[in-house]
Amino acid sequence: MSETKKKLGLMALIPARGGSKGIPKKNIKILGGKPLLAHSIEFAINISEIDRVIVSTDSQEIAEIALKYGAEVPFLRPAELANDSAPMYQTVKHSIDFLREQGINYEYLALLQPTSPFRRRSDFIVAMNQILNDRDIDSVVSLDRLPNHLSPDFLMSIEGGIVRPFMGSKVPVSRRQDARPAYTRNGQFYLGKISSFSDDNTIYGNRSVPFITSHKAVNLDTMDDWEAAVTLMKSWTS
Repeated sequence: MSETKKKLGLMALIPARGGSKGIPKKNIKILGGKPLLAHSIEFAINISEIDRVIVSTDSQEIAEIALKYGAEVPFLRPAELANDSAPMYQTVKHSIDFLREQGINYEYLALLQPTSPFRRRSDFIVAMNQILNDRDIDSVVSLDRLPNHLSPDFLMSIEGGIVRPFMGSKVPVSRRQDARPAYTRNGQFYLGKISSFSDDNTIYGNRSVPFITSHKAVNLDTMDDWEAAVTLMKSWTS
């Protein structure tokens, strides 16, 4: 490991639990000739500024595949952090605490969800430099802008069989072009200062800034999502 990389202090964490309802065994399901998990591992390994690539999993099978593709698996995640209700913050904190107990400390974290395998290296590098060069930023989060018709200003809810504005008493807008812009996290990457969230209950810190990625994400949750990913993979270049 070079001195430059040691000084940078950036670790990548890839969370990959064994359970999956919408797509059985999705983290190791083959996409583009390799397990889904491998796409995120190889992405991280090919970013020279990342010092270490760690996979957090509760599955021995996933651990073996992660090791095969070049990641480290220094621990198996406890079962209570590997269910549907476990917050991502707890998974991240467990990983950081484990490393600290080994005397290993990092300044920055890159969180890469394997269910969003389509990332552009150019996006990641820009976001990484943003947080490295601005000490006032706690985190950078990748986002997609939602279509205007999905803005909360335009949404409705159904309460007791009655249609009501989703925003409560606020009257919804009548024209899509009048809706305020809204965004969703797309899972491509999160970059943060470890010190900004290690003693809180959020990974974002007090000042989290957006990074609108250069393409729409495919977040794999259902078989329809998977079929879309299979089609995209045929023409994908990062």
